[in-house]
Amino acid sequence: MVFGPEKADAAVSSIRIGDIDAGMISFASDNVKSHVDFEKRTGDFRANKLGQLAEFAYNQYATSMDDFKWDMDKKTILVTSSGRMPDEKSVFLSRRADQGGLSFQSTKALFDMNTGIIYAEEIPHIDIADSRVFPVDGKAVIEKDAVMRPLENAKMLASRDNKYHELIECTIRIMGKYNISGEGNYIYKDKHLTGQKIHFNQMRVLRDTTVMAKGFIKDSLDFTISPRIQYKGHAELHSDQEHLCFDGYALPLHTFKDYTSIYFRYSGQPDPKNVIMDARSPKNEIKKGIDISMNIAPIDSINVYPSFFNFKRVYSDPEITTDTGILYYDEESSTFFAGDSNRLLNNAPRGSYISFNEDTRMIQSEGKLNLGLDFRDEFFVKPSGKIYKHEDDSTFTFESMWAMHMRIPEECWLRLQEVITKYGEKAPKYSPDREDVKHRLAELLDDKDYKQVVKGVSDFGEVQVKKDIGADLLLTNVKFRYNKRLGAFAGYDKVELATVGDKAINQKFDSRILIEQKRSGTRLVFYLEVSKYDWFYFEYQRGILYIYTTDKEFNDAIRIKGRSISKDRYLVRLASPVKVSRQIDKVDALREIH
Repeated sequence: MVFGPEKADAAVSSIRIGDIDAGMISFASDNVKSHVDFEKRTGDFRANKLGQLAEFAYNQYATSMDDFKWDMDKKTILVTSSGRMPDEKSVFLSRRADQGGLSFQSTKALFDMNTGIIYAEEIPHIDIADSRVFPVDGKAVIEKDAVMRPLENAKMLASRDNKYHELIECTIRIMGKYNISGEGNYIYKDKHLTGQKIHFNQMRVLRDTTVMAKGFIKDSLDFTISPRIQYKGHAELHSDQEHLCFDGYALPLHTFKDYTSIYFRYSGQPDPKNVIMDARSPKNEIKKGIDISMNIAPIDSINVYPSFFNFKRVYSDPEITTDTGILYYDEESSTFFAGDSNRLLNNAPRGSYISFNEDTRMIQSEGKLNLGLDFRDEFFVKPSGKIYKHEDDSTFTFESMWAMHMRIPEECWLRLQEVITKYGEKAPKYSPDREDVKHRLAELLDDKDYKQVVKGVSDFGEVQVKKDIGADLLLTNVKFRYNKRLGAFAGYDKVELATVGDKAINQKFDSRILIEQKRSGTRLVFYLEVSKYDWFYFEYQRGILYIYTTDKEFNDAIRIKGRSISKDRYLVRLASPVKVSRQIDKVDALREIH
């Protein structure tokens, strides 16, 4: 070292400056070139070896910056990088054992020996666990014992590699490389990239070294998880997961005022560009089950109504369709869909669903229909199809497939085939090779039988299901609706008759339908008109099947053999022509009113 009257210079020296706490060196560095000017009361020091660490013992930090300017009067040390090494090599490093090797890049800092505080600048970012924090203006303040002041208005990228999430306007307290706390805001972007702010009031590093943030979304925020589905409840961000986790309650924001929805329990991690929500077992806010179904209210004048994420009007009201599964809103068609995921997402042939269309104002449910017509082994109707209603309509309309079985003498079915062949030639033909027919068949058949039956439809235009479900009559489309005057379901449109027994028909015939549900039981009337002078009437109620036709051979078979097939409280009887006229007139009167 060379001493002059007012200066001292050394090519190689060690520096120990001051103490803030008694006996503690506040700054120390070895192997530095030094120049001290006692007149100007300054000291300039430069590290001889790039990358060597200078120590700030009071702060429990070290730095690899290599230029130091000491102002003796101000009691400050300006720490900078000389530019001899890349900026990314210029770092601050925490010496505290419990901070896990916390370090960050900085090319400028001021150490105030009066207060023992390091004011670090030109910090591009601070890496925390798997994520990255961006201090506002690139600044951080380090106090005694490696305590970093909370970073205000900072940003965080979680994680720094996958860049899934960005938190803004953050207040973050960094207590180590794997230890943080704080809060911040997040901009949730749906498929339209419209931003909604979520406030996360908790942050921490998990054991797997990923970062998690937690927040709560109040219903007063009107937050929508997708454009037409509102959400309230907890939200979590995980740095290693692309989508946020939600655990709270969701509400479909449809505008059908007669069929309101309520919040339902939701927990999931949806893709904001394609939100599909679990609705397999919906519950309300107090964990009571709610319904997604089309229902019958036997004592209600409206009679048929949907429950769309709400309670049924009466707990015991039978469900015509049960449409649990998933919920989503399709913007292209402006429609809410709820129901079987395989049907809705993969266009599977089987599965029930319900839809509310905001543009057309239509409500529709489709799938297997429970109409209470599966009476007994000797007589049943298995229906499937759709139910729909415009918002302004007074009631719902049914369009359905009916697989009908009734135990009557086999020659009756053969005779019906003959009558249709002989007198029904003017009835219009139709093809059952349609998607709606295939969907309806899928509800009534298992996978193996369905494939075989559909192949027959595609190859030959015939629907053969008698051996699979025991249907004597297969009607591919039966249309009816509820009528308040009759207090019953009634239909008067043509039906599509696909088969009688195992014979393909594929013709449309005039018909009358009446389904009357009372406390004493359900009564079903089915009238088939092959021609103006050839018709068949069937009525079933409480175990008795009444039949009357214009065909003498058919009637004789019922009269002669009806008793022999009547057993186990199942009776087959001939009806009177008067009874037939009365019932058909009743439905026809409805037709004139309609």
